[in-house]
Amino acid sequence: MIKLILSPKANDTFLKLKKSNKKIEKSIFKSIYKKLELIKEDPKIGESIKKKLIPKEYIEQYGITVLYKIRLANYWRLLYTIKDNELEIIAIIIDIFDHNKYNEIFEFKKK
Repeated sequence: MIKLILSPKANDTFLKLKKSNKKIEKSIFKSIYKKLELIKEDPKIGESIKKKLIPKEYIEQYGITVLYKIRLANYWRLLYTIKDNELEIIAIIIDIFDHNKYNEIFEFKKK
């Protein structure tokens, strides 16, 4: 079994979406919940992000060397990393945000 941990930032977003009564936000929440269940089954289910693209903020804050992304409903993204020790595998959910914020963090420009 994979242990899931949400960063404070990801947890705030998750809880805000969970409490929302808006249809779109409810669909995003359901999408996140389903993807978290899939991560528990297979922690490498996400798309691997090239090491040179991993934001320095994530490297410094979480000491990560591997970052995965999962596409969510309404063009949202979930970013996570995997920590493996001898006793358990931990998937740390780093961030959850919309596509515009994703583009900003990875410095992608609109065409």
